[in-house]
Amino acid sequence: MSDQADLLDHSHNLRVSADIIVRQNIFERLHATLPDAKLFNSNEFLDKFFKKPDDEKERIMDYGSFRFFAETIQPNSQTSLFFDHFAFLSPCSFLLLPRTENECLRDTTLMYYCNKKHLAVQFILKLALFYCEDSNGVISEASFQAFVENELIAASSELKSKLNPSFYPYYSCTVSRKVFFFLDSPRRGFIKLQSFINSKLFLECLDATTSHSMDDSASQNSLQSWFSAESALYMYEKYLELDLDGNGMLSKSELSRFGNGTLTNTFLSRFFEECVSYKNDESSQEEIDYRVYLDLVLILTNISSKPALHILFRILDSRGRGALNVYDFNLFYKDLKAYLDRIGIETPPFEHLLSEIFDMVRPVNSWEITQKDLECSGCAGTVVGILIDATVFIEYENREAVTGVDENDIDAEVMAIYDEEAEAAAISVL
Repeated sequence: MSDQADLLDHSHNLRVSADIIVRQNIFERLHATLPDAKLFNSNEFLDKFFKKPDDEKERIMDYGSFRFFAETIQPNSQTSLFFDHFAFLSPCSFLLLPRTENECLRDTTLMYYCNKKHLAVQFILKLALFYCEDSNGVISEASFQAFVENELIAASSELKSKLNPSFYPYYSCTVSRKVFFFLDSPRRGFIKLQSFINSKLFLECLDATTSHSMDDSASQNSLQSWFSAESALYMYEKYLELDLDGNGMLSKSELSRFGNGTLTNTFLSRFFEECVSYKNDESSQEEIDYRVYLDLVLILTNISSKPALHILFRILDSRGRGALNVYDFNLFYKDLKAYLDRIGIETPPFEHLLSEIFDMVRPVNSWEITQKDLECSGCAGTVVGILIDATVFIEYENREAVTGVDENDIDAEVMAIYDEEAEAAAISVL
């Protein structure tokens, strides 16, 4: 029996090895159809296509030179078995990129685009060939984390220089949590490759691997990106600061110090009930790991987004009825009032707050609020925020005196960040 089992294992290993070899050959064949990336950074080569007028600080290229450049860097664009109509640069590329008043491309703009697209195509090929679970383009979270650690970090000299190898698993967890938070709202544990490629998150991953951009503002924004090394290190540092007993997990009392320390006890209790937690054998307390901590950060920093509202509504809906009524609002209000009373801040009567919430949301049924009512109201982030965080409530009460900004306008802007049409427009340049 052992000989037969060994034979089966050997046969399985041969099939796996053969599959890897076939995939590697396919990748090399497809990769060979791409232009040589070294050409994009060779001044001697680029001088053949760009010209520098006296009134311009940078070299520029008109459409005629652009077509000649595109044909030169990829002469075999029509010979690929798989990419019959693939062209690295097309007339659409020229039209989509920022141009000068004379309808010319600057060298920095085109080179940034070429480098970024070259990397994007490589990532797509590797994800499809080596990290998808099946032929339908499904990626599990574990596979995506492996992609981040093996490919994304490896492609970025900036990430490698700023991150210690021992931190790579934490960085890959940080990246994958945001991707799956927005693209896997039902929490199935997998996403579609096409959904990721068509999202703004794919561009953010690409930005994490590059230290330059088309303009200074984009470069500054990338430093504050969730996917940057600085951001990941900062979040993990904050996690360690909350971990008072140093066991690598956070209890409810430790998590209560999150942010300004003004998240209500009711919210934290419900969060622990709804999230995946682990029981500490010594203290008998429920605790969460870094992965769930990242979920909380994403929820509170994207509070008006649909994925965050999906989780927050479950937390607010303490009885699982699918709608919020007086009982649910009063449950969170009592805890909020107790906290504000302790610090000497007057709280409006519950009836007044309840009336204001229903006036903002304008639900279909006048006695309850559903998740759809919240999403359609344009003020979901405001309503949820004032129920779970004392700081948000205080800012809301003083909003007109401090800023005079309409909270509905703010929520509308936030909710548009991950709108599907906005994402499609964001990646059209690629």
